[in-house]
Amino acid sequence: MNYIVPFDSRQGALAGASRSLKIFDYKKDKAWIENIALVSQLGLTVAGSILFCLAIGYFLDKWLGTKALFKIIFILLGIAGGGYTAYRQIEGALDLKAGKKPPDDRNAE
Repeated sequence: MNYIVPFDSRQGALAGASRSLKIFDYKKDKAWIENIALVSQLGLTVAGSILFCLAIGYFLDKWLGTKALFKIIFILLGIAGGGYTAYRQIEGALDLKAGKKPPDDRNAE
């Protein structure tokens, strides 16, 4: 039986893995790794925003006795907020690639 990772009983199962297996080289593959991170961040941002607003709408509907009024309103707000946040994240990533300094929101007037 052939194993991909060599086994050395003195050092453990992954003893020679760093020499024989190389998954990726961060310096060489930096661009696509950063792109995957950005896409993951965007998806989680939009989904989190929508789910957070859905939860607020659900509890408001439950508290006020309405059927789905606040759920619909807050889902739409979550989509708009998530889209806006995703747009700002993409804009910031493009500014960093272009060498521009991202705006500092704390000092905005």
